[in-house]
Amino acid sequence: MLVEKIVYLEKKTLSLDSRIKKIGYCQYVETEKTVNIINSKGVDLCRNYSFITLVCGALGEQDGLTNVGYAHQIEVNFKALDVDKLAKETCEKCVSGLGAGSVPTNGYPVVLDSEVATDLLEAFQGIFSGFSAMKNMTMLNGKKGEKVFGENITLVDDPFCENAVIKVSFDDEAVPCTKRNIVENGVFKGFLHTLKTAKYFNEPYTGNGFRRGNQIIPSTTNLVLEKGNYSKEELYEGIAEGILVTDVAGLHAGLNVVAGTFNLQSSGYMIRNGKKAEPITLFVVSGNFFDMLNNVEKIGNDLPEKINDVAIPSLLVKGLMISGK
Repeated sequence: MLVEKIVYLEKKTLSLDSRIKKIGYCQYVETEKTVNIINSKGVDLCRNYSFITLVCGALGEQDGLTNVGYAHQIEVNFKALDVDKLAKETCEKCVSGLGAGSVPTNGYPVVLDSEVATDLLEAFQGIFSGFSAMKNMTMLNGKKGEKVFGENITLVDDPFCENAVIKVSFDDEAVPCTKRNIVENGVFKGFLHTLKTAKYFNEPYTGNGFRRGNQIIPSTTNLVLEKGNYSKEELYEGIAEGILVTDVAGLHAGLNVVAGTFNLQSSGYMIRNGKKAEPITLFVVSGNFFDMLNNVEKIGNDLPEKINDVAIPSLLVKGLMISGK
């Protein structure tokens, strides 16, 4: 059954568009983990989770130019996998970049696709860590209770998020996990803590101590930006000329988490007269994470159906620098 599904995915993706020449990547992964915490003081806890991931990557060609597009699907059971949907997404991402042009260097209103916005938040989530604060490696130090982002930004760490692949009842220090707002209407509510960092700052435990290698580090459970009311098409409305960013490369090499800056090679589409227009590629989008979340004009309603650690809907940012031709 599994082999047949993967073979079908490959054939289906190839059949959707004659410009798709090759399936370069087709992978199925099962992930399962169990955590037991037992000590001599009566603690006896167990949590476990499992999920499956199906990934497809295709190579497209048009007029001597090539483009690679990837898509993936995460589910908690095999029957929930929608291979036809995954094949369509892979095809769209592959062929949409064929024949992409360039864009003049300038500042533009920018729509960040949900996947791109999610990747950015995931890369910068360390700024909310009590460990980073203890080492003075976050610009949020000393700003608890202050407005740090726009009033339309509320970031929630929710261990029991309804759409989350992994739900977490306790952390790796046996502290119960609870839902909490890290940022509420733009106001920073406090750092994520382990037992060690909570003691250092004389603050309550937050149930965010998770093992990374041989250390317990403050980490989010399911970090979600509350969605807005706008469809993707409504985010484009009113933009005479702007940029839709659908893919970024070199994420960790192109940002400074402490300063909040990012410079990322990107691809996407022009937005003209409120509509998505021609594809563009090989441009660099630059900005500051704090400034960006202070200049979000509209928030989309397109949170992923399945949330894996971090999720943000698409965002319309008032202006970011685009370096192109």
